[in-house]
Amino acid sequence: MRGRRPKPTELKVIDGNPGKRRLPKQSAADGIEPEPPVELDDLARAEWDYIVPLLKAAGVLSSLDRAALAVYCAAFGRWRRAELLIKAAAEQSPHQGGLLTKAGTGAIKPHPLVAISAAAARDVVRLAAEFGLSPVARSRLRLDPNKPPGGKFTGMIGGLPGDRA
Repeated sequence: MRGRRPKPTELKVIDGNPGKRRLPKQSAADGIEPEPPVELDDLARAEWDYIVPLLKAAGVLSSLDRAALAVYCAAFGRWRRAELLIKAAAEQSPHQGGLLTKAGTGAIKPHPLVAISAAAARDVVRLAAEFGLSPVARSRLRLDPNKPPGGKFTGMIGGLPGDRA
């Protein structure tokens, strides 16, 4: 599929529907907090506990998001763990900053944790965009915490666009 990825209806409503096109029925953002998978390690679980209430408050969380959210949190935990290990390696060898290591032959090579951290960081950024968590995604939303979702006429005749009575 070419072109921009479609924006979820909830995010269009929060954005005020700038294109003024008819909005499709809102997706399944049921606001139900999914249970965290037991496979998440402590760092991934900490991110889960941090991000789930924020997504629920933003109105973009669905129980269907459990798998994607688990992968995001696992990638975030992997990135944090790699960065903590790089920091520990930097303390052991300050002149290399944890970025380089010696191979078995004595040659200097990039530390494998740097590649792990970079790959996990790419995954985190890509998955964060799926939930509207990246700086670019937020800049497109023009969120105002004091403004209720919807346009200036929302509530005069009915509920939010796409609501069924």
